[in-house]
Amino acid sequence: MLKSILLTLMFFAFANLTCAQKLTPNSIINTKTGSFVTKQDPSYSDDMVVVNSKNIYHKINPKTGPANISSVERRDKSGLLNSFTQVFSDERLTQLLPEKYMLMTLYVNPAGKVLEVTFFLKKTTVIEAKELEELENAIKANVSFKLLPNETKGGDFFPIGQIVKYSRVLDRTLK
Repeated sequence: MLKSILLTLMFFAFANLTCAQKLTPNSIINTKTGSFVTKQDPSYSDDMVVVNSKNIYHKINPKTGPANISSVERRDKSGLLNSFTQVFSDERLTQLLPEKYMLMTLYVNPAGKVLEVTFFLKKTTVIEAKELEELENAIKANVSFKLLPNETKGGDFFPIGQIVKYSRVLDRTLK
């Protein structure tokens, strides 16, 4: 009897831990090293914004600098693809195909280094917080940009939008 009670308690504890990673709008989801905050995107009822709670750039405007960067080029064309394939297996990417894509804003310093990432996902996404944590770390390690010095002068950071189609990651054509 005691054994079955313990097994039942362990099952519920495991189920609770597993569900704790699920991203839902307007919540805080803890990860191994931090947490992610999700907010319902007011512009789109089917989407949510997901951001690492340690991130700050999505809350502030860049210092005075050019409003538009005309030339944005990744230093390593395969860096973004490598980041995704480092985190998501082909099987997992296949599970993500119905969601079609992920939108991101990469916050980049004048030298082109990615400082932070904000994710825009469907409310019904099957992506877990731990995967976003790993993806953000991989993007910071693998992705950088060539920015023109005359266009970044006076700015402290620059938001760069990215769309990633899961099918392009799966067939390795993401550039």
